[in-house]
Amino acid sequence: GSPPARRQAGVTWDFTRNRLVVFGGNDAGGAALGDTWEWNPATNAWTNVTPTGTSPSARKFTSITFDPSTGRILLFGGLDASGTHLNDTWTFDGTAWTQLAPAAPLPPVRRQHHLVTRLDLGDVILFGGQDATLSASAKWRKDTWRWDGANWTEIITTTHTNGQVANDAAYDMIRQRIVCTGGNGSGGSPTGTTAEFDARSNDWVIRPLDPGIYKTSRYFAAYVPSVGKTFKVSGQALNSSTP
Repeated sequence: GSPPARRQAGVTWDFTRNRLVVFGGNDAGGAALGDTWEWNPATNAWTNVTPTGTSPSARKFTSITFDPSTGRILLFGGLDASGTHLNDTWTFDGTAWTQLAPAAPLPPVRRQHHLVTRLDLGDVILFGGQDATLSASAKWRKDTWRWDGANWTEIITTTHTNGQVANDAAYDMIRQRIVCTGGNGSGGSPTGTTAEFDARSNDWVIRPLDPGIYKTSRYFAAYVPSVGKTFKVSGQALNSSTP
């Protein structure tokens, strides 16, 4: 009764309906998926809730999150089955997917980006990712955008994260900062730098390199409200000598 094996899927928590939502990814054979699944903690059961109508195209490296302004799941971009990078915006209400038509300007196409929910501020922040079809110097996405439930607005910052892809991000509600550590940047190798997007200044703060935070990519991170801390686990090390 669980979803078929996959990787590179979009996963998030639906605070309205108390469900874990999974969309898309790649199956064991490398084929792009476009199905939608939910896990209900009350019954400890998975359900395939793929709508009979329109859904986002099958894709991997997308990002989904909870949109507090609408109470729905928000999806943006990714890489479709043909290798096309996308910048479409969708919402899911538990029954149907709806493609939205936000006013221009829109975030450029990308994959392996982040959508981060800010429950206390009622919005979603988009940053990072890449368009791998572009040249090495141009493919990295260093922009930051805000979703208000209807449209995207670019936030002009003085700096940006060093790792744009292959990392994770979490929102620290106490300090009102999005925390992002490690990941791959323009150099291609993992970085150990921690960057935080500050809600008060609407800018990125680059923290001093902590030797205790190893240079890793493809890790998992989450904010735990009960202790007021962000946790990071697992990942791919810079080299075999890195713990």
